[in-house]
Amino acid sequence: MQRELETLWQRDTEEYDCEEYLQEPEESNIDFEEDEIEAVESTLVGMFGTNEVPATDAEVLADILRKASDYSSVRRGLWQYQQAKEEAWNLLSDSERKSVWQMLPEAIKKLSNAKREGLIVNFYEMESGGVYKVFTTDYPLIEETVSNSRLDRWLADLKVRQNSDCN
Repeated sequence: MQRELETLWQRDTEEYDCEEYLQEPEESNIDFEEDEIEAVESTLVGMFGTNEVPATDAEVLADILRKASDYSSVRRGLWQYQQAKEEAWNLLSDSERKSVWQMLPEAIKKLSNAKREGLIVNFYEMESGGVYKVFTTDYPLIEETVSNSRLDRWLADLKVRQNSDCN
C-alpha cells in the first residue's frame, strides 16, 4: 500500500514542476467583473423602468406601491418591506397615496386612522391575511392579535379604555 501511494505521488509531481503548479491561470477577460456589474445594472434598470435604481428599502417599496394595480401587490410589498412603510409612504405624491389608499381593505384604513389618532402605536397584517398584529400604547407596549371580524369591537373597547385612563 505504501509503495502504491509513493508511485501515485511521484506521478503527480512529475506532471507539474513546482513553478508551473504555483502559477496563476491566465485570465482571458480581465474586464469580466465590470461586464458582470454592467449586466446586473442593466437588468435592474429594466426591472424598474428607469435609469435610477432605488437605493433604499423605502425607495423600493415606494416604487412597488406606485406600480401596484391591486391590493395583493401592495400587500406583498408591505410584507416584504414592513420597516420602511412609513418612509415609503412619505416618498409618494398625494395622487399616488390616494391611489394606494383606494386599494386598501377597510380594516387597514381603520387601523391607519387609529394610529393617526394615537390609539395604537403600529400594526401589520399577518401573512395569512385578515389578521393583524397591533401594538397599543398601553405600558409596557402590548402586542395584540386582532381579526377582521372583531376589529370594530376591539377599536371601540380601546377608545373607551383610553378615554377612561385620561379621566
